[in-house]
Parts: sequence; C-alpha cells; structure tokens
Amino acid sequence: MSDRQPPRPSPAGAAAPAGGDTLAPATRRLLAIVGAVVLVALIVADPFVEGHPHFGVDGTFAFYAWFGFAAAVAVVIVAKVVGVFLQRTDSYYDQ
Repeated sequence: MSDRQPPRPSPAGAAAPAGGDTLAPATRRLLAIVGAVVLVALIVADPFVEGHPHFGVDGTFAFYAWFGFAAAVAVVIVAKVVGVFLQRTDSYYDQ
C-alpha cells in the first residue's frame, strides 16, 4: 500500500491549478517586475565592471546576458526536437 493520500479538493470546489502553480497573479507580476529590474540593472552595470575575458567573444557588452538567453533558447529547441522522437500516441497505454 502507498502512504500517499488523494489530493484534497480546492476550496469552494474549484479545480487546483495544473503543475502545482499556486502563485497569485499579483505575486507573479511582482516577481516578473523584480526579475526584470535586476536583469536591467546588471546589464547597465556591465560597462563599470572590469572583466577578465579568456576568449574574444566573452569580452563583448552584456555577453553573459545574451549568451544565457541563447543557451536557454537552444535548450528549449533541443527539448522540442527530442520530444518529437519520444512522443507516444494517445492509445499507447491502452494496448
């Protein structure tokens, strides 16, 4: 037997958000604004910080910002491509 309990229904019979997403919209908006302000502040501060580039490209303006963004986009694209090969039909478990 499993010790897991079935999930409790949400108050007033409302469905629980998918994926455990329980943040209120105002909290989500505040986190997005704070994150954006921090990112902009880091990019603005970039020219005032002495860097020690090891390669030519990592000495460019806001290198870590655009490189991180490009890496995140690459991860999403690779995940989508791999998902195409790993995807099963809807009736896979019925067989």
